[in-house]
Amino acid sequence: MGRPAFPDRRVRLAPCLPTPKQLPTGVDSASDEGLRLLGLLDVDVRFCQWGSTEVVSLLEASGRGRVSSVDTSKLLRAAGIAPDPTSGWSHEQRLHWPKHVSLLLDADGAPVKPLLIRENAEPWPQESRGVPVQLEAKRETARVARSAVAVYQPHGVNSAGRRLRAGREQRTTSTWTVKAHGERGPFPTSVAELVVRPVGFDAAAERASKRRFAAFMNSHCSHRHAASLGVVVRELFTFALCEYKLVSALGSCPFFNGERLRVSHRERLALKDSYAGVGTVDAFRDHKFSVAFENTGSVGYVSEKLVNAFLARSLPVYFGPGLPALRESFNPKAMVHCDLPPAFSSEAELDQLRVRACDVPGPAGAKLAVDSRECHLIFMREVERGVYPALKACVDEVRRLDQDDAAYEAALAEPLVPDRRLVGVWNRTRTGELLRAAYEVLGYGRARGGRNSAGLTNNNEARPRGAGALARARARPPPQRR
Repeated sequence: MGRPAFPDRRVRLAPCLPTPKQLPTGVDSASDEGLRLLGLLDVDVRFCQWGSTEVVSLLEASGRGRVSSVDTSKLLRAAGIAPDPTSGWSHEQRLHWPKHVSLLLDADGAPVKPLLIRENAEPWPQESRGVPVQLEAKRETARVARSAVAVYQPHGVNSAGRRLRAGREQRTTSTWTVKAHGERGPFPTSVAELVVRPVGFDAAAERASKRRFAAFMNSHCSHRHAASLGVVVRELFTFALCEYKLVSALGSCPFFNGERLRVSHRERLALKDSYAGVGTVDAFRDHKFSVAFENTGSVGYVSEKLVNAFLARSLPVYFGPGLPALRESFNPKAMVHCDLPPAFSSEAELDQLRVRACDVPGPAGAKLAVDSRECHLIFMREVERGVYPALKACVDEVRRLDQDDAAYEAALAEPLVPDRRLVGVWNRTRTGELLRAAYEVLGYGRARGGRNSAGLTNNNEARPRGAGALARARARPPPQRR
């Protein structure tokens, strides 16, 4: 399917914030003035990075529309788009069209602006009522939202973009604090600088600067009943790696089995405390390798873990989507990629194995509790039997690179992206085209009377709703209520 042709128009874009709490005193968030200040009457698209949004509730409360389920088949036929009949994906497998989409319609059946877009960075599906478009971090049909158009965009790519230093900050300071991760720069000013090692990169000096062997930092641990395969396997891999050299466990995992780290609990806590308040990138920077196993091997799911290790100039040891899917967006030569056998074809099988592990009598004669240490240890042993050969092969590759300085330095110097090119999910222009496709197909590009909404302006910083606009609004007297 070729790319859809859209009129050359720009669209006004605003972030999800500010919230109703930032409105001037006396302005109701559901009034025309409140909706205008929140950017709900004069923007075309509103992007919510995390979670759901209050926008739908506000627009409903104002009487401007109601949430409806719209059949997408007629809309797609009118746009000349024919998704794959089995999977529902189109446009290089990056747009997923559900049978029905949930959006806000006015009394005439037209979509109410703004078009709402949210990001789902998790490997499991999330639904958000009235939000018709989601940026999805995976491409597995069963795990995307059923009521929203999915635009495939790995969270690792979005995470890389958030590490860039803004131009104004670049001129005023040499370092930039990323509050979400606690890291200090300086960071690159373009995606190209971030994903390709700079000219003159000295891999030998980087290798010599590493004070420790490998880092393992995770908070989602295997003892949880709903732990996925990646969560379980990364702890087993860390234990196997510790048989070669000690690994720095800097997070809260493992919760059980800590003795397999081959250090005392006191030593482990002391090392962890020495990195307290230090961001992930800065913690990884001291280490030659970083264990970067995804929570799941879901198709296309790549989180910020690869980006963290690459920024830290620490070689990632990675488990995630299979190599064919990974190669579309990332360079396998820039990491140690761990291929695991399909010992468990689904998370359901993993859960069943956990239940079977507990189906033995405990000390009091009753079955073991699912969250008990005894049940967990039995479960981990059963999983380890199925994946140990693959884990050993991955440990052997780490050992080879650790002992071969030239091979390690060559891998460390590799770019994060394939062929040093910003293509596929790294091409933000193409991502914009996909969002434009959803915008047009869902009917947001049609003006009243059938005219195209030409002449729109781009407002990436949403300045009318920024601090200056709110300050001016506070300076005006509140509207008189009738």
